[in-house]
Amino acid sequence: MKPITAISKSKSKISKPGIFLATVSLAFAPLALGPSSPALANSATISDPSSVCKIAVTSPTITIDATSAAISLVGSQCVVKFLAAGSYSFTVPAGVDSLDYLVVGGGGGGGAGGGGGGGVLQGTNFAVSAGSNLDVTVGAGGAGGWGGYVGDPRVATPGGSSIFATVTALGGGSGGQFDQHAGDGASGGGGTWDCADISCVGHGTPGQGNDGTNSFYGGYGGAGGGGGAGSVGSNPPLYHIGGKGGDGLSSSITGTPTLYGGGGGGGINSNDDAYCGLNAPGTSDSDYFCSAEPVTTGGGAGGAGGGGRGSSWGYTNGTQGEKANGTPGEANTGGGGGGTDPEDSFAYAGGSGIVVMSFKPASTEEPVVFDQTEKSGLAATGATDSPLPAVGFALLSVGLVLMRVAKRSQR
Repeated sequence: MKPITAISKSKSKISKPGIFLATVSLAFAPLALGPSSPALANSATISDPSSVCKIAVTSPTITIDATSAAISLVGSQCVVKFLAAGSYSFTVPAGVDSLDYLVVGGGGGGGAGGGGGGGVLQGTNFAVSAGSNLDVTVGAGGAGGWGGYVGDPRVATPGGSSIFATVTALGGGSGGQFDQHAGDGASGGGGTWDCADISCVGHGTPGQGNDGTNSFYGGYGGAGGGGGAGSVGSNPPLYHIGGKGGDGLSSSITGTPTLYGGGGGGGINSNDDAYCGLNAPGTSDSDYFCSAEPVTTGGGAGGAGGGGRGSSWGYTNGTQGEKANGTPGEANTGGGGGGTDPEDSFAYAGGSGIVVMSFKPASTEEPVVFDQTEKSGLAATGATDSPLPAVGFALLSVGLVLMRVAKRSQR
């Protein structure tokens, strides 16, 4: 609570100017009216360095710190980011009745095809009530699967949905692998290698994302790219090359234009002794595959908005994954994970989602001003702070910092 400042404006006839200045500090502590409840271990009030922006946050499982939730003052707006995957609840600050939001689902994990990007939903002037509690969930990125021939059939998984109040951004679909079709989601995963049929791709959800793409070339064809929030994935440009992931969508809610929800790139298909990638010479069966494949080619590029790159390397000198160079989706972008070659070790995880809010902080209250007159003494003018609650509060500290009153002149 802010100090209350009283200023004298004397109308009395006095020998010297009169000054009356007082600062009143009110602090209140709740009284225990019954058995106390244990405090939540994962609760905190976070604020920006200037303390203009403050918000109370709790979580059943996540420790509230700078890696899980952050707040900053950007221009005249308070910007809150929920970063770590999991569930939260926050209390709408006093004086706030609307806010803007960005909700991004987690990216799908790559298989052979790239994972689909998470959904990207934005809105302005979302009506809220000061003091109410709103739920938030940040979706995790999906796990990467396998290429097909490494003896460990782990399956790519979709990204988790992110939620703000009544708004849900779906997670991206998983990339297709071996004999499994790509998964559906906000954006669909890219189809597995060798499959030119459109049924191999994952499908996007209208209003949230786009479809992935297929291998296109059939046998020995590279895997397709995952769909992005802003565009579909791309078919492989050449016979064994992975397809590019679809691009995401931009948001400036943090004060900086940023892309979210890019699809993962598809993996190369190098298990052919007549071809080992873009502009690379062929090798014989007695040699290892793709030894001359440059790291910048072969695997499909990730879509703009955090999409991971597909792997450009396959089976290398008898050791699976020795030179695999794909990448996961970028954290807090909802980018899909990069895909992998049939002989690579494993594909790459999708990036986690994010929830961002922006609101204008409540305006500063004016101080209370008093007039001193001969007849009525102190009469309050202006606004006062909230009235004291009827029960449950005790601790009142009143400090008088300065008072000097001149004596009236004697006749």
